[in-house]
Amino acid sequence: DHWRAYEASRAIGQLNEKGFWSWTFGLGAGSLVDLEFYAPLSNDPKGMRYISIMHNGYVFVLFKTGILGILFYLLFLFLNYIAYRNTKHLHPALANMIFGIVLYFLFTSLVINGIYNLSDTTTLLLGGILFLNQRPQ
Repeated sequence: DHWRAYEASRAIGQLNEKGFWSWTFGLGAGSLVDLEFYAPLSNDPKGMRYISIMHNGYVFVLFKTGILGILFYLLFLFLNYIAYRNTKHLHPALANMIFGIVLYFLFTSLVINGIYNLSDTTTLLLGGILFLNQRPQ
C-alpha cells in the first residue's frame, strides 16, 4: 500500500547492513535495491526483485552516493540559487526562473526523484539557462 516508503525503507535497510562506509559513500551508481519479493513491475511474469531507481530523490542519492552525495546535491542547488540571485549580468526573469527551478527540485526530490527524473525536461532547462549565462557577452 505504501510503495514509496517501502522502497526507501529497503534502501536504508541495505545501507544499515553494509555499515558506516556505505552511509558515507553510498553503494555505488550501479547498486540495486533488493525488494525482498518479486514485484509486478516488468513484462517478466515473475516480476522484478531488484530496482535501480526509487521515487524519493534524497534516498536515491543517499543510496547511490551516501551522505557526501546528498551534501553535494544540496550544495549544487543552493549554489545555483546564491550565484544567480543578485547577479547584475543576468536578466531578473532568468534569475527568478533559476530560483523557481531550485525550489522545484527541492520539493520534487521527495516524490518523483527530482533532478534524477529521466523523463523531466526541467533539468535541460536549467542547463540551458546556465549555459546561456556563461556565454561571452
